[in-house]
Amino acid sequence: MAVKLGERKGKWWVFIDHNGKRKAKCVGEKRAAQHVAETISAKLKLGDFDIADPNDGKPAHPFDAYFRNWLETYVRAHRKHSTHAGYETAFRLYLLPRFGQKALSAG
Repeated sequence: MAVKLGERKGKWWVFIDHNGKRKAKCVGEKRAAQHVAETISAKLKLGDFDIADPNDGKPAHPFDAYFRNWLETYVRAHRKHSTHAGYETAFRLYLLPRFGQKALSAG
């Protein structure tokens, strides 16, 4: 059981090692990272904190929702209309039937 701090590229991270699992979280400022580390360390000692997979019990992000969001936010703003139309057509004809509601995390 360990809670450590580290800096990388000007941002502070909190690293948690507990029961054979390791998690890292970018906090930002050093002072905030120290506070988070102290809080997590105290909770670990009391047994009130568990490192669980964030997707446990939550629905996975489906491919189609992610792609549609990307298409409407990024592609529409940064690419030509014809590129957007081509991507949308490829998605509808090829990607949606193949991947559809499959979770992004699924291998």
